[in-house]
Amino acid sequence: MALVKLEGQDIPLDDALAGDDNLTRKALTPFYAEVANAQIKRETKDGQMIVTVVKRAGPKGTRSTISSALVTLTVASSHVNPALQLYLELTNGPTLTAEQLLIQQAQIESALIEGQAEVAEIEAALQALFLARPTPATFTPLGF
Repeated sequence: MALVKLEGQDIPLDDALAGDDNLTRKALTPFYAEVANAQIKRETKDGQMIVTVVKRAGPKGTRSTISSALVTLTVASSHVNPALQLYLELTNGPTLTAEQLLIQQAQIESALIEGQAEVAEIEAALQALFLARPTPATFTPLGF
């Protein structure tokens, strides 16, 4: 049984896993994400393999940024664009006369303004995503 030294901890690991960089990374990365791009050194002391894992500086905030974005999306309220909602209400109900539409003109204009503002926000967010630089992941996503 090998001994892995990682951030002041001693972790026992099977010699077959500890003897290969890729296997060591696969075994430890789910529990210690920093191992994914760490430097791995091996030595033998008193017949036991000692594996020292020294993390390297990497991109900051990747995991927390993803987590933050997922939390934001999860708690965001779901709704239909106000202009679309009013359109659906007006077209799925009884046919309105010109007078009835004139009475609702203020509501229609308000829904259009709100709807256009939402579309502009969505387009700005999409543009920011398209312009964002790709960043390599520091971990393997679950399921891969």
